[in-house]
Amino acid sequence: MRLKLSLFATGFCLVTLLASRSAHADIPEEVYTFTGTCSDCTGVGTGTLIPRFYTPGTELTAENFIDFTYTSNLFPASSPFEVNQNDPGLFAGGELGSTTGPYDVDFGDDEDTFFSVQSDGDGGSNWCLGTGAQCESFDFGPTHTWTLAGNSSSPVPEPTTGSLVGLGLAALGLVRRRFQR
Repeated sequence: MRLKLSLFATGFCLVTLLASRSAHADIPEEVYTFTGTCSDCTGVGTGTLIPRFYTPGTELTAENFIDFTYTSNLFPASSPFEVNQNDPGLFAGGELGSTTGPYDVDFGDDEDTFFSVQSDGDGGSNWCLGTGAQCESFDFGPTHTWTLAGNSSSPVPEPTTGSLVGLGLAALGLVRRRFQR
């Protein structure tokens, strides 16, 4: 009987510890907003990029990429242009910063570039949204900004791993004490 309770308490501690670690995988992702002045659309094109486990100022990779949604007068909110992590052969490159700026970023799949922002060498940059190896444009423009907008959801406070282990050890101590009587 003592062994069963000890095993139960140990199992409870391990399950709680694993649950706290898997909950860490649900950390809210940062959200970057894109605003580009259009040359072929009316006004501006806007987009939302959601990377995961991404550190501003480092290389953006396909592993960091979750979703990009773009709207303009040519792509209304009811049918936006969208690229997500499930697109086959997804690639992503460039880097984003922690402040507003014209950052070089591109992503697409094995055959097409879906979105590209490149510096023009004169301190400016050009952007395009489209398909094809050269980003044959749906929308394009001469200027843009990326802004770190915040988190995609509010984080939920969770107990620390140390607290959970301490709670499990206390439970083991109580079980042991109960059976020593």
